[in-house]
Amino acid sequence: MKVEGFFISVWMSTRTPDKHRVTLESDKLVLPFVNSANTKYYYSQAEQDVFVLSCLNGKTGGTFLELGCDDPYRISNSYLLESEFGWKGISVDINEDCEWMFKESTRTCTLMIEDATTINFDTITATLGTSHIDYLSLDLEPASITLKCLQNIPLDKVSFSVITFEHDHYRFGDDVRSKSRDILTKAGYVMLCENVNNFEDWYVNPAYVDMEYVRVLKKRNQGQPSAKTIVFK
Repeated sequence: MKVEGFFISVWMSTRTPDKHRVTLESDKLVLPFVNSANTKYYYSQAEQDVFVLSCLNGKTGGTFLELGCDDPYRISNSYLLESEFGWKGISVDINEDCEWMFKESTRTCTLMIEDATTINFDTITATLGTSHIDYLSLDLEPASITLKCLQNIPLDKVSFSVITFEHDHYRFGDDVRSKSRDILTKAGYVMLCENVNNFEDWYVNPAYVDMEYVRVLKKRNQGQPSAKTIVFK
């Protein structure tokens, strides 16, 4: 127990929000969102949280489902949404270490230690109290597992406003990217930004996102785009 306590204390000293934040330069946002001027930091690896807030104009009180969460702060796609914009959500990971990491953190979301490829979506919607979720983050290893997670989602029964899907094309080629695109476009989602940083596709649901408003982000998605050049000037 003493050894376990030592490792937890070491983890806590390195896993605090201020250790993993990136300064958000609100004056450089392509789509300044409500309260962006008061948002000092973000935490995602590739500006996913900034993209979500840009598409939804700084929505407060939203909901998220994060399939593949790992660390509560480090390169987190959901922490900013939860901590600064009052979102509630579910983070899912098969790694049992996440349980104590989230317990020792300030996170308020529901953590589920489960296989995300077989998760029950009746449980998800019951926990969140809705069958429409504002943001779905799909990011597992390897990309074939991320695809299996997507294939498990009953897209005829649950919907999302914004989806970020990590296909890791630069590592695994076109198979996962192609299959995921086929699934999501057939379900009515619009791929607003493709091959972001050569490892993700970003989608929006035109039933919940103003397509004219976010069109500028698509225009910035040219060639081999970086996430920063899409959401920031």
